[in-house]
Amino acid sequence: MSEHAEDRPAGMIGFLALLSVSIVFTAAAAAPGLREPVLHALTAPARLVAVLLPGSDFYGDASAAGRLLGWLGWALTPLFAIPPLYIVFTAANARAVESVLADLMMFLARMIDRISSFVGGAVSWAALALVAIVTVIAIQRYVFGISFTKLQELIVYLHAGLFMLSAAATLRADGHVRVDVIYGGLGPRARAVINFFGAYFLLAPLCLVLIQHSGSYVDLAWRSQQGSTETDGIPLVYLLKTLIPIFAVMMLAQAGASAAHAAMVIAGDEAPAPERPHDEML
Repeated sequence: MSEHAEDRPAGMIGFLALLSVSIVFTAAAAAPGLREPVLHALTAPARLVAVLLPGSDFYGDASAAGRLLGWLGWALTPLFAIPPLYIVFTAANARAVESVLADLMMFLARMIDRISSFVGGAVSWAALALVAIVTVIAIQRYVFGISFTKLQELIVYLHAGLFMLSAAATLRADGHVRVDVIYGGLGPRARAVINFFGAYFLLAPLCLVLIQHSGSYVDLAWRSQQGSTETDGIPLVYLLKTLIPIFAVMMLAQAGASAAHAAMVIAGDEAPAPERPHDEML
């Protein structure tokens, strides 16, 4: 099955989700009387938890769960040791250990690749939604002389979601823009070496810093249920801020997968990705 075929279910899910969100917020913007029902629906999960688990603190529990996942992420970082160990044991010609490490490493890398591709395919529809909403806002403002705050703020939500949730899929496809002076003229193995060390010494540390320092920032937003500074804006700023650690975790995982693929190329056990023209990558 091709990569594009695998992305189709994700694309359809993303389209339907964005369509539903757009309809809800457009209706709420056009009819202020719908604001309370919309807020009621958005807070339904918290009320359901309160009914099923009396005495529970939904936002406090969410914060505790976030801290637990954060510690789990730190506990899993030793998995980044697998690609270097694989290179070492390959160089030492330790075939038994090399085979075990290769199987484990590629299983994890392919699982991460699939998750990144699925999420990237789902949020890619945000680009189409952005074009449509900006067009609607321009027509409303310059033709009819009206504007709706929720629609304007929805642009920020879609823009942030598009770039932060698709960054890992773009990294997997090697589609990020490079300031390329040396890299383009190197051979496949030399490129793999640069990608390998870049994942460990540049990308992974940055992601870990983001995870570490965004925790209190996002936690405060959840506890206060931070909303828009505008009275008629979207009251979900705490969800928008949650994209920061999600972005960092996805990029950290994809950095590990990229390091795994680079280690296989360095060891000569995986063919390098086919080269693509620069304009195609963009």
